[in-house]
Amino acid sequence: MSNLFMRNTEVIIGSRKWNNPPLDIDFNIKFDTDSIPDEAECTIYNLSQDSINSIKRGMNITINAGYGGDTGTILNGVVTDVVTNRNGLDIATKIKALNVTGQYLNRWVHKVYKAGTTADFIIKDLLMIIGIKPNQLTLQENVVYKRGFNATGKIKDVVNTIVRQCKSRLIIRNTAIIITTKDNGIDEGFLLNKKTGLISVEVLDKSDSVATHSIELLLNHAINPYTILKIESNKLNGMVLVISGEHSSDFTTKCEVRVL
Repeated sequence: MSNLFMRNTEVIIGSRKWNNPPLDIDFNIKFDTDSIPDEAECTIYNLSQDSINSIKRGMNITINAGYGGDTGTILNGVVTDVVTNRNGLDIATKIKALNVTGQYLNRWVHKVYKAGTTADFIIKDLLMIIGIKPNQLTLQENVVYKRGFNATGKIKDVVNTIVRQCKSRLIIRNTAIIITTKDNGIDEGFLLNKKTGLISVEVLDKSDSVATHSIELLLNHAINPYTILKIESNKLNGMVLVISGEHSSDFTTKCEVRVL
């Protein structure tokens, strides 16, 4: 937890990339379990006019966030609106987007890797073609391709082939790309308590939702719908399933969860 103050945000739109630091970037990324693409908002302050002019509706947008070297993708989307206004002394460019992760992963790729290349390198390299950083990458066996590797096909299919060859599995939850060993991951869940980033737990009483509690924690880019969490707190102690939530630029993740 020593690197929690090393907050990093990266916004990629088209072929351009902006980072916080040094720029100020606000974001709010929603996620839930329904089939409607999730909405997102991102505001970047004091961009150059050339940068502002480069952002258009329909362009691909990816947002990666995290602490220190632990960053992952929280949005793979398409820009639906962009408006720039002056806010006091600042110029604020507000970007609205919809999450369409599957569209990214279905991109066709053809790339040849030299002899001796490792599986984890190829996976990270292929995902970075579309700006995605895996939220977790743990392989049972990190295969070394002694004769090289020919990556041809949809990115999702190629990555899945490599993952299987490493006796591991690929899990895609909303925007989260999780690669883990076969005996780990979805059944184990994240442990959340005060030491690991849990901020608060509240009981919910909502007739229109299956959620039983709301929780707030330090931003965790790997949490998405259907993530299993193990909660340790005075108000709740046990396993829960994430129903909906949002990642915010105050570096918190807020979720509604159901007790399992």
